[in-house]
Amino acid sequence: MRKLQILKTCIDLIYFFGIFTLIGMCIFVPMAIFGEAGFPIKVRGQEIEIADWGSKILLICILVSAIAFFYAILLIRRTLEFFRKRDVFNLQVIANFNKIGWCIVASALVTGIPMLIYNIIMRPKTGFEISAGLGMDSFMMSISLGLLFMVIAEAFRMAKQLKEENELVI
Repeated sequence: MRKLQILKTCIDLIYFFGIFTLIGMCIFVPMAIFGEAGFPIKVRGQEIEIADWGSKILLICILVSAIAFFYAILLIRRTLEFFRKRDVFNLQVIANFNKIGWCIVASALVTGIPMLIYNIIMRPKTGFEISAGLGMDSFMMSISLGLLFMVIAEAFRMAKQLKEENELVI
């Protein structure tokens, strides 16, 4: 139970700071899109000059991705509340795990694919980089994490079904 409380505290902190980040992005993105002067920003370590429509579309994709990821964090908070109440095999928990997985996968795709296209079109000297550290902002790690949540949803669905069948057997 102690681990659950630590996890809930960590997720609450991410949620709290995520609110401020999302509010800042909702203010900044329209200013960057409709503003006159193009200024550089860094996204995942890459500097992007907000001057043309491609970079503005990329910025919108990043905002949509952030909203999807924030929604996943919100669903994790709700799911942890069911765990705190020891209501683990609730249908809402299973649905939340599946939604969390889809949100994380969508967040990775909505950022990763446009970023790749932007780099191919806008940067003629795009290279290939191999690094030893696989961070949480890595495309494959995000996709894998989303798929893990979907697998957990299926495991919980099967466990709920087995529990119901077990309760019927005398």
